[in-house]
This record gives sequence, structure tokens and C-alpha cells, in this order.
Amino acid sequence: MILLVPLALAYVGAVIYVAVMLLSRIMNVEPLTVGAVYVVLYIINLLYNWIMRILFA
Repeated sequence: MILLVPLALAYVGAVIYVAVMLLSRIMNVEPLTVGAVYVVLYIINLLYNWIMRILFA
């Protein structure tokens, strides 16, 4: 079970990487900008999840 965690992370990372590259190609933006936006959204999502967990625990 523990061995699956790095694999899952690597898979998710690869999917995100491909998505960022495709988006930057389509929108003609720097990959870094797309990546930064994605990371910010991800962090907001994590915080939101924690807040919801604490409120409705």
C-alpha cells in the first residue's frame, strides 16, 4: 500500500504536467504561468477541504 503512494504521485504529476503543457500551447501562454495558477488553485482546494473537515467534523 505504501509503495503505491509514490506511484500515484508520479502519475498525478505527469498528468498535471501534460495538462499544463497542452494548455500553454493552446493559449500561447508561458507554461510557468499556467503552472503557477494551477498550484494556487490546488492550495486553495486543500485549504477549503481542511476548513470543511474542521467545520463539519
